[in-house]
Amino acid sequence: MKHTEREAYFARIEKLRRQVMGGKSPAYTINRDDVNYNFKFIGGLLGIPASQVCAIYLMKHVLRAISATRGISHPEGRDGLIADLMNYCAILGSLLEEENS
Repeated sequence: MKHTEREAYFARIEKLRRQVMGGKSPAYTINRDDVNYNFKFIGGLLGIPASQVCAIYLMKHVLRAISATRGISHPEGRDGLIADLMNYCAILGSLLEEENS
């Protein structure tokens, strides 16, 4: 893959990542202002920080990515899986930022 091809792929994935984040966010937050509400709610139920909840979700997606390298397909497709991984990394960063401020 040439540099220009990879840059085009990055642009396509970034656009998809933003679409996925925008589309799923209202359902996960139960229409609350706090965009990390679902992680905090689940963390409260389990007695763990919201960042740990997010890390668990992220790990699930990492395992799905590993299976994708072995030829196992996923309902969202390869690009959807990558977009989800990117989103969970960003969400984890936002939770760590919030927890450490």
